[in-house]
Amino acid sequence: MPFPAPVWPKHRTSPPMKRYVYLNKLEGSPSSAAATLPLSWPTSSEHSAQITIIHRRDLMLREEHTDVSRRFTEVYQRRFNMVLDAQVAGVFAKYGEIIVEVTTPSGKQSITSDTLLMATGRVPNTDLLDMAKTGVDLNDHGYIKTDEFLQTNVPSIWALGDIVGRYLLKHSANLEAAYASNNIMEPDNQAAVDYSAMPMRFSPCLRWRRWD
Repeated sequence: MPFPAPVWPKHRTSPPMKRYVYLNKLEGSPSSAAATLPLSWPTSSEHSAQITIIHRRDLMLREEHTDVSRRFTEVYQRRFNMVLDAQVAGVFAKYGEIIVEVTTPSGKQSITSDTLLMATGRVPNTDLLDMAKTGVDLNDHGYIKTDEFLQTNVPSIWALGDIVGRYLLKHSANLEAAYASNNIMEPDNQAAVDYSAMPMRFSPCLRWRRWD
């Protein structure tokens, strides 16, 4: 019985390089939010991706120590195409591509991409929750005010996570959930939230500003 003829795999061609533009337009919000987001993005050598980050300041993480900001920016410039100290003049689509026009100290330039991600900051959605009907107090930024035990001014209502505006991280919500559960179930043995052991809390590049 003859052996079946071998089936050779077809020749594969490399996929076309995808072009991404990350537009950081944050103003008055934690700059580290914008800076850390692309950390998980592929580099050109990994997945045939070309990533451009447009930043409105000359350094990233400007709220951190100058040495940290400068070093972080240098590292990113090796990994991504960085357009710093840039003001966006316009964004439009043409022939299936996205074109971002920016102005920098060195002049005007147009950046063409396939995908555009724009960071504009975060706002709480307490206005959609009809918080006024609950009597719960909000701070000046619209986040729910709680004490150190995560209890609001209404004894039967507790809050945790992004809605309290302390650290807008999943790790923070997980930590606060454990404390809230204990404080609700054990009213005589409540504990104030200790954020010192929260993951990512110790990295100066990944620290978030509190909004309470």
